[in-house]
Amino acid sequence: MRRIGQQRLLTSHAGVSGTETGRAMKVILKSNDPVELSWAQALIAAESIPSVVFDTHTAIVEGSIGAIPRRLMVGDDDAQRAEALLAEARAALDAENAPDLGNGDA
Repeated sequence: MRRIGQQRLLTSHAGVSGTETGRAMKVILKSNDPVELSWAQALIAAESIPSVVFDTHTAIVEGSIGAIPRRLMVGDDDAQRAEALLAEARAALDAENAPDLGNGDA
């Protein structure tokens, strides 16, 4: 384990590095869209939920053709709250971007 800034860098049994407290981690989002991953990571970070994106370098090495999605990971104990935050934020975006069919402008 090494210290990098304020975060601890841990290496799992599989040799994958990430910031976490040493607990098991869970995938909360798989995506090839770096903007979506950044948005989701910022959203949960605002609620003090630590996260890490796995497979970034693998996705780059394969040419960024989208064959290998990146994974946003959080600790098991934070996964349910992080998933709920993402679902709530997506619902708010969907509602905000939904066409208003009641005014005849459809």
